[in-house]
Amino acid sequence: MNRILTIGVFLLLSFLTLEIQAQTLIKEATNSFAKYTRSHDLKDLETARKQIDEAYKTPKDSSFFKNNLTRSLIYSTLAAVDSNRKFEYKIDPARQALTCLHKLDNSKFRSDFIKEIEYIKSQLSKSFLYDARVYLFNYDHSGAVDAFKKVDSLTGKNTSINHNIALLHQRIGNTRQSVEYYQQLIKDSPDADYFLMLSYLYEQMGEEQAALQIAQQGRLKFPENKDLLFYELNYFADNKKFDKVLELVSVALKLDEFNPDLNYLAGFSFESMGEYQRAEEYYERVLNTSPNNYDANYALGLLYLQTYAMKSKKKELLFRAKQYLLIAMEIDPNQLKTLQSLSLLYKYNGDENQLRKINSKINQLKLN
Repeated sequence: MNRILTIGVFLLLSFLTLEIQAQTLIKEATNSFAKYTRSHDLKDLETARKQIDEAYKTPKDSSFFKNNLTRSLIYSTLAAVDSNRKFEYKIDPARQALTCLHKLDNSKFRSDFIKEIEYIKSQLSKSFLYDARVYLFNYDHSGAVDAFKKVDSLTGKNTSINHNIALLHQRIGNTRQSVEYYQQLIKDSPDADYFLMLSYLYEQMGEEQAALQIAQQGRLKFPENKDLLFYELNYFADNKKFDKVLELVSVALKLDEFNPDLNYLAGFSFESMGEYQRAEEYYERVLNTSPNNYDANYALGLLYLQTYAMKSKKKELLFRAKQYLLIAMEIDPNQLKTLQSLSLLYKYNGDENQLRKINSKINQLKLN
């Protein structure tokens, strides 16, 4: 009985001795780390690492809050300052620190050490940001995404980080994942560019109605953003909904009165709806500011030619048509549609000489 009691006491004393040694090592590691924060000498940090490693050998050691806290502080700092991993590690310091940090997050003592935990997270974030830059430098976009995701898990909703992830998913070709991030971005931190990019992504996926709805949502938040307005304009123009185009053009022209593309689109829309006088007005607006604009010169010349052919046989219309079509040909001599319009014009006015010349040029272009 006495022998059993003696063995029990001996084991208890052994455990107490080991625990005291571990506590001593943790204290020494803490002191060495504190010394490093003052000196910024990596030798002090290395000493702290060796001391905390000695105190972190058994499963019981890894269950102590103080042990995990000290180890996280030391290894997260190593992960940040030794970004090129000049020291030797059995396990990467960032991974070591993360493992210990997860144990801290599940501890009842966590609330007493908020500043220390925030420091650990900031150091790990620096480390993973460095990794992301290295991956980007080496065009490893998937690796960069993983690194940015780790930063995001540490910092919470970080707009710039999530934007980077969205862009990288887009570059990799993970369109659906990119959409998910942009959807979150427009909720958390609305920006006109986020709405615009999300619209383009939906368009790439063939979801045109969703693309339009996102652009319209964005325009409600950013009514003076030209890019969103132009996106919506182009959508309705491509789908030949010219009544919608004209509604938006009037808004757009208030923001950019002399924009040649807007004025041309207004003219084209009015022409498509049969309002030729209004179309003429907007084509002329383009030429008032951009006299060498091919599209407006051609459109105005063709408008006069068609009006002559369909409604009125006034020679003045042929003269105007010829004036603008010749300017269009001078701007772009190889546009087949311009030459064909001039060929028709010369038929109407009976100019056989010019008709032969223009038809010869048309044949040359077709052969080429």
